[in-house]
Amino acid sequence: MPPVLIHPFSASTLLIETRSNMASLSTGTGFLVRRENGKPALVTARHVVTGRHHDTGVPLSVDGRVPDEIKVPRVAGVSQDVAGRETIVINVGEPVLAELYAPGSIPLWVEHPTWGARVDVVALPLDEDVGRTITPFFGPGAPAERNLMVAPGETVSVIGYPFGISVGATLGLWVTGTIASEPGVEFAGLPMFVIDCRTREGQSGSPVVALRSGWAVVDGQGRLGGGPYYRFLGVYTGRIRGDSDLGLVWKATVVAEILAELNRRDVATA
Repeated sequence: MPPVLIHPFSASTLLIETRSNMASLSTGTGFLVRRENGKPALVTARHVVTGRHHDTGVPLSVDGRVPDEIKVPRVAGVSQDVAGRETIVINVGEPVLAELYAPGSIPLWVEHPTWGARVDVVALPLDEDVGRTITPFFGPGAPAERNLMVAPGETVSVIGYPFGISVGATLGLWVTGTIASEPGVEFAGLPMFVIDCRTREGQSGSPVVALRSGWAVVDGQGRLGGGPYYRFLGVYTGRIRGDSDLGLVWKATVVAEILAELNRRDVATA
């Protein structure tokens, strides 16, 4: 298959499979960030790696099993087009198996340094390259306008794998919804906001982004033309209730603070 040009956020989003004793448990979504030591880390929902309901702690598997490793697909090759834009050859090599616990049942993932287990987001250090380029979702080099203004009623996209469905073997779906609560205000006293989006099982851990074309408010000023403009908003981790399309998104600041904690630990153990 010839190289296919894809969006940078799609390039960093991964379909992950949780496993217990080498047997499959469930699928979820994660995305890659770069640590200061140059190695990648996988950001996903905490309940994906624990295999337990975030609020009750009850195992999500009907037989009570919880995961001990995650399987991450590996993309076999990367190339560039004549304009130097990044492309990815969409065929799958041998997957990476990442353990979730060190000896003594010590979790290898990193939680939020302040909120801890109350935040349903973690970062799992990876020592192996999975063949993906790692796109900064925030900060220097991000393919986004960090000051792109967003407000209730505006559209957002959840990039992930509903029911484990992928495109071209490894790419996620961009499912669109709207912002349902003030994104600058904490929901339920925690650093998250609410979206109205028809999300389903398998999308927990998905990055949530806003993209605007034509008209956008950036740096407090309206812009007509240019773009498209993108902004990483946070991590989707599930619906408020099973019979509702209202979903929870942990803010981008949560990811930045978890990554800062991971970088601190990398330095301490170097």
